[in-house]
Parts: sequence; structure tokens; C-alpha cells
Amino acid sequence: MIHFENIEKKKQFIALLISLIMNIVVFLAEVILGYLINSLNIIADGVDSFGDSISYSVAIYSFFSLNNKSKDDAGMIIAIVQVFSAAFIFEEILRGILTENSVAEYFYGFIITIVSLVVNVVSAFLLYKASHKELNMKAAFIFSFMDIWMNLYTIVSCLIGWLVWDNEILDIIGGSLFFLIILFEAIKIFVERNKTKKVNVNVV
Repeated sequence: MIHFENIEKKKQFIALLISLIMNIVVFLAEVILGYLINSLNIIADGVDSFGDSISYSVAIYSFFSLNNKSKDDAGMIIAIVQVFSAAFIFEEILRGILTENSVAEYFYGFIITIVSLVVNVVSAFLLYKASHKELNMKAAFIFSFMDIWMNLYTIVSCLIGWLVWDNEILDIIGGSLFFLIILFEAIKIFVERNKTKKVNVNVV
């Protein structure tokens, strides 16, 4: 039986746990389907969901620590995971550019991205309702919120590829966008961490 300090802590834990479970399912579905339909966009979205799953796992782990420094360090670990996710996506972009691949099946990509969008909206809503003053909760909320915009781009990209212009350049553009946004998310957490360190030094 888990005991919580207050109702706010309980909300945080539940929000993180639900978000973790949903993102693991989406990660597996998107990566497998992404390779099957040859879509860099969907693979990148799946890798991002994996990064989010690690983020939520680390946040849950640090959740039981009463030490604020541990929670801030957890936020840094989340940012580092996102950097590695961005590096993997960059490698996939290079592979897509340098090798000749068949055009992605955008219809199936559109369907799975709709599911991913629903998951990210629910996650962002739950994390927003829970307090996110600590860096680990801030990191989790930032990633979920940014994922919504990434999903919207992927949906538009899949619609264009499915109905208007069936070209592999759409996947390259989408994958590049994922790479830049994930990197931006990580940098934002690093900046937050530096702000926290400066505040702690001033207090001391």
C-alpha cells in the first residue's frame, strides 16, 4: 500500500502512472508499425513516446524522494534521455536520405497518429491538473504538451501524403522536425535546472 503525503502527491503519482502505461503501448505500436509501413515520421513519434515513457518512469522513481535535489536531478536524467532519442532519430533521418526506400503508407500512419494524439492530450491534461512545480513534473508536462503539436504535424503530413502528394520527402521533413523539437525540449529542461541551481545558491 502506497502512502501519500497529501492529495496533491497522489494526483501527481496517478497522472504519471497513467501517462507511463499509455506511452509504453503507443511506443510499441508506433515503432513496430513505423518499420512495417516504412514511415520515419511514425518511427520518430514512437521513439519520442519511448523517451516520454523513460521520463515518466524516472519521475515516478524520484517521486518517493523527499529530497528536492533528487527530483531536479531526475529532471536532468529525463533531458539526457531526450538527447539520446534525438540522436537516434537523426540517425534514422540520415539512413532515410542515404538509402533508397519505398514511400510510406500514410493511411496507416494517420490512424496510429490519431491514437498517439489522444494519448498525449490525456497525458498533458492529467499532468496539468496535477501540480508540476518540481522539475521532474515540469519535464513530464513539457514533453506531453510538445508531443501534441508534433502529433498534429504528423497528422497533417500523413493526410498530405495519403490524399495529395505521395512523396518520401514528407517523412524526412517530419523526422527532422521531431529531432529539433525533442532537442529543444531537452535544452529547456537544462535551462530550468540551471535556474534552480542559481536559486539554491542564492538561498544558501
